[in-house]
This record gives sequence, structure tokens and C-alpha cells, in this order.
Amino acid sequence: MNTPDYSIGLCKEAIRFLITDDLARGVSRAFSEMGIAEEDETDPDIWREWVRLNEQYNNAHRNKGQARDLTGIQLLGFAGELAFILLNWIEHNAGKVALREAIQDEED
Repeated sequence: MNTPDYSIGLCKEAIRFLITDDLARGVSRAFSEMGIAEEDETDPDIWREWVRLNEQYNNAHRNKGQARDLTGIQLLGFAGELAFILLNWIEHNAGKVALREAIQDEED
């Protein structure tokens, strides 16, 4: 299991790809980055949403080939949904980090 800090880093890197790369490349790289995440790294509901979206994205690839072969509307849809999931993921894990730090402060 990766730590909440590491998982937040994955999410931030995926968001960076969505923002800085061209649309097809950014979506492809963001999904690839999050592909190394593990189930116990976030809330179960967020994980299920990620798995559902990742499956849809992979199915679209099988039907169309590469990310650049998806339509702009499809890519925007995947980018928007992924960004929403990533922000929820970060918020959830940031709460874990804050709790861990509060416990450490009490112990010190």
C-alpha cells in the first residue's frame, strides 16, 4: 500500500498532465499515472468511481485504438470525470494526512 502522501502525489501529477499536455496526451498520461494506484489508497466509493471510469476509458481504447483516435468530446468527458475523481481522492487523503499529523503532534 502506498501512503496517503504518495497517493496525493500521483493525483497531482495526473492533474498536471491534464493541464499541461495536449488533450489526448494529457488524458492518456493521467490514466497511466493513476494506473499504479491501489485499492486501499482512498475511500471505497472513490475507488469504485476510478475503476468504473478507467474501465470505460480502456473500453473506448479497444474500440478506437489510441487516445488520439477518441473524439474531442470523449476526451473532454474523460478528463472532466477524472479531474473530479482526483480532487475527491486528494481531499480524502489530505484528511488522512491531517489526522496522522494531529496524532503525531499529540504524541510529541
